[in-house]
Amino acid sequence: MSFKTLLVTKSFPPVVGGTAYLLYELTRHFKTEELCVVHGINDPPIESDQILPFKRKQVLFFGSGINTLRLNRYFPKLYMVLIRLEIRKAIRRENPDCLYIHYPNGAFSSAAYLEAKRAKLPYVFYQDILWEERESGAELDLAREYEAAVIQDAKTCVAITEFAAEHQSKKHGKEFITIPHTLDADEVPTSIDERMNDVPVIHFAGGIYPQMNQDSVERLIEAVKKTGRKVEFEFCSPDVPASLANEPINWKYLSKSDLLNAQRSADILFLPQAFSSKSGQMITHNFPTKTMEYLCSGTPILVHSPSNSYLSDLCRNEGFGVLVEEPDVDQLASAIIKLLDSEELRRTSVERAIALAHKRDSRHWYKVLHKLLSDAVTGN
Repeated sequence: MSFKTLLVTKSFPPVVGGTAYLLYELTRHFKTEELCVVHGINDPPIESDQILPFKRKQVLFFGSGINTLRLNRYFPKLYMVLIRLEIRKAIRRENPDCLYIHYPNGAFSSAAYLEAKRAKLPYVFYQDILWEERESGAELDLAREYEAAVIQDAKTCVAITEFAAEHQSKKHGKEFITIPHTLDADEVPTSIDERMNDVPVIHFAGGIYPQMNQDSVERLIEAVKKTGRKVEFEFCSPDVPASLANEPINWKYLSKSDLLNAQRSADILFLPQAFSSKSGQMITHNFPTKTMEYLCSGTPILVHSPSNSYLSDLCRNEGFGVLVEEPDVDQLASAIIKLLDSEELRRTSVERAIALAHKRDSRHWYKVLHKLLSDAVTGN
């Protein structure tokens, strides 16, 4: 069956970020004529080389990225007016059969819901992070006004993790299915190349935020000091917290290809989540985007995350890394020593990471999404 989908979301390739990477893998398998996009601007608006061929329209406030971000942050209902106009134009121009609303932005999700209702078009709603539980200020007001309605009227609701799907199903009394963060299986190593740098390199990639991971990143520095080992820290992050400014960290900003090469040449990849956070629900249900890159690196992964989190649960079940699920410097130091000294542990964790990567092949999960959209159109 041939049909066209209008995707509405804030972040779409080639911008850099978790949602954009997720959407790149899920949508790159669509035929060019099957998908069109209305999207916003990322903060910061950094771009990658992940270009997709679909028609797309970016919603800006008087052509200004900075002013658009401010409008979205402080007056999302005003921004919704602009978004709704562009969605309405896209519906008239492209004549889509359904909408795909992808949240992690309240203004885009709410505007898309209202326009889908106005045009009497079915839609699939995907949350790659919790909505009401993560927001504050004007965005929280949007969540309280629209979240339940968006979910109840959707033909199908999707969450990024089984934990989030269960949470939302219980909260809203409507079934959520899981489509996880996916990857390009062609990038998964076919063999394990054991290597060690003369000075071991611990690599971390991603933002450092107080509510998401900062306490665990700081704990890593203290743990390495406890080991007494000489280690190089390689942090690829746009954020340099004051607490880490004077630590011996090699801060880098790398292109996508250079970042992947850095991960492949490191000795340990560090994957942290916060233990001390006001956003405990987010940590429990969240799935860090960098996990997918790490799985394809062929490098052992050190996971430091609370025991009740989805990330820890997945690590326990799949064994894709060495897990430290207590905020304990000594336990973290011990795990670092084991990973550096045990070739068997390194090899086993990499083998299991590769096995998990194959389960996350985007070619399979695209078909799941495509069928959900098809069923929304046909009413199945």
